[in-house]
Amino acid sequence: MRVGIIGLGSIAQKAYLPVLASLPGVTPVLVTRDPRTLAAIGDAHRIPDRFGSVDDAIAAGLDAALVHTPSPTHPEIASLLLRAGVPVLVDKPLATRYEDARDLVSLAAELDGSLMVGFNRRYAPAYRALADWSDADVVTLTKHRASAPGVARDMVFDDFIHVIDTLRFLVPSTLADLVITTSVADDGRCRRLAVQFTGIDDRLAVGVMSWTAGLTDEVLDVIGDGRRRRVTDLADVEDLVGSARLTRRDGWAPVGRLRGFESMVETFLAAARDGRRLDPTDALVTHEICERVVHHATRPGRGDAAGPE
Repeated sequence: MRVGIIGLGSIAQKAYLPVLASLPGVTPVLVTRDPRTLAAIGDAHRIPDRFGSVDDAIAAGLDAALVHTPSPTHPEIASLLLRAGVPVLVDKPLATRYEDARDLVSLAAELDGSLMVGFNRRYAPAYRALADWSDADVVTLTKHRASAPGVARDMVFDDFIHVIDTLRFLVPSTLADLVITTSVADDGRCRRLAVQFTGIDDRLAVGVMSWTAGLTDEVLDVIGDGRRRRVTDLADVEDLVGSARLTRRDGWAPVGRLRGFESMVETFLAAARDGRRLDPTDALVTHEICERVVHHATRPGRGDAAGPE
């Protein structure tokens, strides 16, 4: 099975290449316009199939493709692959504007093409276990960055999108009571983003991302029925019941498995191999919420106001 890896940045190298290299029957096909990167990664992983353009890779034959190029280029590249009949897994986001993401989803439907969004947290073992926790009452996800923030559209669609999608996965909701809070500096750079909504089963979901914490971390905290579970950086799991605290981590598990990349890629490739179409319609809802957060953060007279969206 020939699988194109289009774009060879850090996420492709750290998360996806190790997974693909471990799967039997998969032949990685490297694609990037940077000849030095193409040669270096191809040599390091002993991958002979290397191309400087998506068109050339398609002409040589692809059974599936993973897109890891800069976010603004996703619609163009994914469209090219879909029109060629190639199943596509696009690193989040589908696009940096909801309208472009919607058009891409419509194109996939029109062509009966398979399109998947790389929301790896839906496949992370520690998070998936909490999706089945039926007595959960409050689900809180915080994802903070020590690095300097950027403007709202970039921060929302490239980073905060994970918070939104993970909460939607863990707390199914009509989003009728969605509340958005944003704090943005005068130069347009984000200080804090937050969302809150209630699930169809009355669970409360709260997501916060801040650039003032002084550290980079991600903490999922779930409480309900007299117990609490906290997952830090998708790996360290703490169960708290009364005064008892149990911390565990699978020290032998590869990072790709802990962070959900392994299961996500396997799911995508299995569908491509079987000729099953993956439908990205649900992922489009996440992009719509992202657009609403951007609108809130960039509205005239913006500040720290919050209200139903």
